[in-house]
Amino acid sequence: MAEMVSSFLEDLARERGEEEPDPEREREQYYQRRRFGRALNYRDIDVLEQILTDYHLNPRPHVLFVVEGKTEKTVIPILCEAMGLRLETFGVALYDIAGVGKDLSVLARFVAPPRLGAPVQPELYAAARQTRVFMLFDREGRWKDHPKSGKKGEEEARKVIADLCSKIVEMLPEDLPNQDKYLVAKRGVMIKLWERSFEFDNFSDEELAEAISAEARKHGWPEITPHEVALFRARFPNVSLDAIIAQKVRDRTPAGEPVVRDKDYEWVKVEVGKQLARMLAQRMGHHAPEDPPEAPIIRVIQHVIYLARKNWP
Repeated sequence: MAEMVSSFLEDLARERGEEEPDPEREREQYYQRRRFGRALNYRDIDVLEQILTDYHLNPRPHVLFVVEGKTEKTVIPILCEAMGLRLETFGVALYDIAGVGKDLSVLARFVAPPRLGAPVQPELYAAARQTRVFMLFDREGRWKDHPKSGKKGEEEARKVIADLCSKIVEMLPEDLPNQDKYLVAKRGVMIKLWERSFEFDNFSDEELAEAISAEARKHGWPEITPHEVALFRARFPNVSLDAIIAQKVRDRTPAGEPVVRDKDYEWVKVEVGKQLARMLAQRMGHHAPEDPPEAPIIRVIQHVIYLARKNWP
């Protein structure tokens, strides 16, 4: 009977010069109007995200974990493996922003999700899943302290967060209540600064000297001593650990010889990072479960996972 009615409607549509009805499409649109309040175009990004969200397949990360260098990008996954976990399992995406002077405004797009699906009430739409952005930076460059003026790196961090929050609020749907906009912006962006740097805060002079020297030996460069690392630690942020081998060569170079450039003795950060990660993983292996984590980066990783788990299911 259903097939007879369908054939009749198709014949009638042809006689009238109309588009032939598609019962399957009509049933689909009926469901869409009941579920979403309108017929859907699956090419619309908000529709796609709504469906992915409904089925727990939303690709947005819970947390975008932003670091500023290859060392961190190398060390953190190795540490996570040693801890028996993967950041991806918790919806955490690790991103290397490659330097302290980068424009961070692009990150606002992760925090400010678009309107999504049917209105909760007239002109008020539910938001897509929000990504929280957690940034971890060395206390140098734009983030360094200024002892003479008393200005701390945290002041610059608060300024950057305020600027990002303003951009986030502007990107959110206009019909979203202001208090909700400010809540989305406030919970969306966090910046943590190391006391000095990732390397100095998490590794001893002996560990840094051993890792850098292992890389130096590959190139026939002079090895570094813990005392030399300690001198660089004391002078941070006015000197960079990247230049420690070049500085040692300079100190040994007689007057009148060609100038030694830092870039002539740049060690491969990824390889040194692997060395440091293995040291820290081995150090973790000697801890009892009830002991607090030794390196601050472990606590940071645990906090990022906590933020991800609290963000959305």
